[in-house]
Amino acid sequence: MIVLQCNDLYFKWLETLLMSLSNQGVSFPLFVSIYQGTPEMIARCQEIYPSAHVILDQTNGYDLPLDQHKLSDCMAVRKAYVLNEVCLTFDPDWVLMLDVDLICRKPLIRLIEGFLTKGHQVAVIKTNQALDFDSDALLTPAQISSFFNSSFIFLTRDAYHVVDQWVYFLKELPASIGFDPMVWFWDQICLYFSLRQFASELSILTLSRALVLDESYMTTSYFWASTGDDKDASYSFFVDHCDGQPLSEADAETWMMKYYHQKMYWGAYRFASHIVHYNPTHLMAIFVLGCAYFSVQRYALAQTIFKELINVEFKVAECQQYLNKMALKRL
Repeated sequence: MIVLQCNDLYFKWLETLLMSLSNQGVSFPLFVSIYQGTPEMIARCQEIYPSAHVILDQTNGYDLPLDQHKLSDCMAVRKAYVLNEVCLTFDPDWVLMLDVDLICRKPLIRLIEGFLTKGHQVAVIKTNQALDFDSDALLTPAQISSFFNSSFIFLTRDAYHVVDQWVYFLKELPASIGFDPMVWFWDQICLYFSLRQFASELSILTLSRALVLDESYMTTSYFWASTGDDKDASYSFFVDHCDGQPLSEADAETWMMKYYHQKMYWGAYRFASHIVHYNPTHLMAIFVLGCAYFSVQRYALAQTIFKELINVEFKVAECQQYLNKMALKRL
């Protein structure tokens, strides 16, 4: 069973995800919980995905601390509560929890069958494949908070106790571990400790993000993901591509330059990365990658790019300006 949840403000993302699932021929049982939703939203979900089981939560049924924390933080945590309710109420053979700001790019049956036939009880995205989940080495708070990505979580019935533990930790994880409750990524922090607690008794498959949840819109990924502070522009792009059409280089260039001219460099990065993957000599895309790295203070990468571009006489003045800025920051 696929499990989705959102609030009324994110309903348009839910619509797009449901359209993309339907367009890829996905027909698994599907459960949706919408906080502050409306009957019209139920009807729209079932119009797109006729077998969807949709419920509304008008009263904050999970008692989330909405009066103390941002709605976005509470909604990130809410996914565990919804997933736990589905496991307890429906007891399906398996569940796949997805964030709604995704679009499906491939049929899912081979992916799910692969998990099941190989005996994996959990499949989850491991953000940094170099980190070792099984070691006793101390991880930094940042490494723990991003160790797993909670946008895609698959579990079989044998692992539903992990979800129960996840909810428990969301409520009770002691502050002594070094995190304040309900911080951003609190759901992923508690997911990490929940999976670690049962790691020795479960078959946990760690997935690469590029395979399952790609942000550079490659053809090989099962889902494309929207991230960052450019949600409105990402939504327009998702609407244009929820039917499954590929991203051409010309289309990627158009979107890259749209973000670039608005100085939304990390949004432009995703399209530049896509272009360079297929055309490594595309100089403008390489320049945009340098701008994006500079914008997030990854200066070593930015410096390498700008120096190489100067060597081939591309945007020399602008590249030198960036190099000068980085030299000043080192003073």
